[in-house]
Amino acid sequence: MGVTMFRYVVFIFLFLSLFVTKAQDISSYGKEFLFAIPPNDSEENRAELNVLKIYITSVVKSNVEVVYNGSKQSYIIQANSTKEIELKGNASYKSYKYKEEVYETGIVKNKTFEISSDQDISVSVLNSKSPTADSFIVFPTKAWGNNYMHLAYWDMEWKYNRMFTRVTANLGSGMLIIAKSDSTTVTIKYKGQAGTETLGGYKSGQTETVTLNEGEVFSFRSNGKGERQYDLSGTQVISNKPVGAISYHQRTAIPGNSDVNGKDHLVEMVPPVTTWGKKYVCVQFERYDIDNRWYKKWGDYFRGVASEDGTVITCKYYDLETGEKYDELQFELDANEVFEYNGQDLESYNNKSIRGISIWESNKPFMLMQYCYSADWDGDTEFDPFMTLAVPTEQYVNYSVFNVPGKSSGILSSYANILVNVKDDDKVLLKSIKMDGQSLSTSYPQIALNKVPGEDLYWLRVPIKEGNHIIESEAKFGAYLYGFGEYISYGHTTSQGFETINNDGNPVIKIVENGCGDYSVEITDSSGIASISLSNAVNVDYDTTGFYQNINKFKYAFPINVSDLELESSIDITATDVLGFESTYSFKFPDINKAKYEITLSNQKTIYDTSDSIKVDLKISASNWKAYPLDSIWIELDFDPSKYSILSFESNLGNDFDIEEVQDQSNTSNIKYLIKFKSLEASYLDSDTTLGTINLKFMWDNDLLPSFTAEIHNTPYSTNCIERGKDTITTVLSMCAPELFEIVMGENYQLTTISPNPVQNDISFSLTVPYDTHGNIGIYDLNGNLVENIYDGIVFKGINDYKATVESYPAGVYMLKVKAGLMDTYQKILKVD
Repeated sequence: MGVTMFRYVVFIFLFLSLFVTKAQDISSYGKEFLFAIPPNDSEENRAELNVLKIYITSVVKSNVEVVYNGSKQSYIIQANSTKEIELKGNASYKSYKYKEEVYETGIVKNKTFEISSDQDISVSVLNSKSPTADSFIVFPTKAWGNNYMHLAYWDMEWKYNRMFTRVTANLGSGMLIIAKSDSTTVTIKYKGQAGTETLGGYKSGQTETVTLNEGEVFSFRSNGKGERQYDLSGTQVISNKPVGAISYHQRTAIPGNSDVNGKDHLVEMVPPVTTWGKKYVCVQFERYDIDNRWYKKWGDYFRGVASEDGTVITCKYYDLETGEKYDELQFELDANEVFEYNGQDLESYNNKSIRGISIWESNKPFMLMQYCYSADWDGDTEFDPFMTLAVPTEQYVNYSVFNVPGKSSGILSSYANILVNVKDDDKVLLKSIKMDGQSLSTSYPQIALNKVPGEDLYWLRVPIKEGNHIIESEAKFGAYLYGFGEYISYGHTTSQGFETINNDGNPVIKIVENGCGDYSVEITDSSGIASISLSNAVNVDYDTTGFYQNINKFKYAFPINVSDLELESSIDITATDVLGFESTYSFKFPDINKAKYEITLSNQKTIYDTSDSIKVDLKISASNWKAYPLDSIWIELDFDPSKYSILSFESNLGNDFDIEEVQDQSNTSNIKYLIKFKSLEASYLDSDTTLGTINLKFMWDNDLLPSFTAEIHNTPYSTNCIERGKDTITTVLSMCAPELFEIVMGENYQLTTISPNPVQNDISFSLTVPYDTHGNIGIYDLNGNLVENIYDGIVFKGINDYKATVESYPAGVYMLKVKAGLMDTYQKILKVD
């Protein structure tokens, strides 16, 4: 072997090794493909058949086999070439559809193409009729998954005159589902606008289950009723074995109605939810006429779909030339919900939509589609709608091989939008991106200036000739191919990765507190809940008996009840979805992260003589209490008997709390009191609240700086549903002047329990006060509105009996509020019929 031949062999070996290494990392390439062809247009429209082509592209010599309907064809595809398989000859005479198109819906068909190769190849399909077309790249079976969302466009009911006859064409959107294994069970969770219905009669919210075997395809499609009223987008497909999914619309105008000139087919193979990203960057489609005379500036149409509740998507878009921000948008979605943005009025031809460079980011994975507008919106017959799947930046690739259709397919001009991920403005890395062996930075030096605002991305938008093309780079990139003919168009990505970059949305477990010790557990999952298990249950009751009556639920709720509020409680909740993803939530009662408090003492001052005293306000901070309705609380006060001689309480409580009980736990070495403060309305605190005022007098001792401690009592949990207190606050008081006083514990007030309660007609109760005082007694509703004033006047010392008639009250809960002297309290009344 000569030196020249040796070098040539080495070059070929290195080139093939490089390609094989890269191709193994790019999931758009593969050795096995299964797909079917969605219907383009409606038969009623009589669209003339143009071309139906399969493009098989390879960089190295490949042996390829194509199987359809039992017929097998073998091809040898030479290096860096494309095999075009023309299917137009299979159309019946005077037919307006290709035999290979899956017009049938609601039934299982064997109308799939199977392509296998001994080398990695790429496959795309162009379905063109006059005047409607679109194309899609076929994902290899290695990229398939078990969870998909359908995303296309609104239904269109097109009514027009043909030969003096009124014709109605019902154009809907739908999905093809393809199986590669026997006994593949597919569950379809229909979603869409209210009233949306499939040709099989299924409506939004209903579920259909079908079983497919190897090589079979199932199609569902909306019935095409109405204009921009109905849409199946958001419908979910879940399978027990990997499947492929192709979303499509037969033919539609974007964004307008049937009067809009420029209606076209939409189609894309969609990726499984596991491969969705959280960030997309899109470049506005370039739409010049063939003579390069006119440029449309109004932007593109976008739609997206979420797989999880609480998905928040933001979009910022910028001028291509200046980088100036046009606008910023935000969309909030739950699982299976769709958003779209069209700019201004649908009927306005001056409709400025999302234009320039758009950056889409989300807190959770979502799928994004970019759409070209109809010809009427662009003002030229060249430009018709098409739908292109946006590639998340997380799924950019280093290598892409694709074929550009040409004039024989009716395509007059094609373009490529390219985005390159280059960090830290690494110009050397930017120069590494090449198309067909030529550096793009050399051919198009403006790429170095086309920086995406705020991102490590550069963009380029270039015309591209028909035939095979290779884009390769040391930096990751995303690339889109699209083009136009006379009232036809096409568009799809050139390649994308299919790494599992999210876990398909593990089951989401939420717990909502309904009341003290009563909780609701809600479990949701976009693919369906297969099982629920509960373990380590301590001091809780629950009921999940209804779950297994209907498995594969997408949402399930059940109650948890704490058995004894004075004890700690816990339970571990585990949910598994139909795809095997699992979530666990460890519930504990009480939630120590919420049960926090703070006690403060104020109004400190110096004591100067024997008649002086100190009043200290005992307050509780509301900053960490808002999560729990406060019912009652015990406060512990500790005193040194050598320093303190008197303790009393004055009612300074307003409408929030009263002192219900005082326990003297003093001994010879320590004075200790437990004071129970009772909430009058068991409400949430929204501001700092005074529980009570402590009135202290002291015996004299020169230079003595006495102190006492206040803290939440260490009762475990009581009905407040909060963690016991540990914090203490000490106040330091200065004084002089000796005197000793006996301890006085306040005056006696009492309100007896309402009887009867629950009540139908009359209630009675007694009020005891230590002296004659003014009192007010009223009945209020739960919103604090006065229903009836029972008494307003003097309450005499001793026991006072009262009655009230509630017979005319509607059934429900009311509050009896009593204010008399230092008493300010309430009781609940349950009125029954």
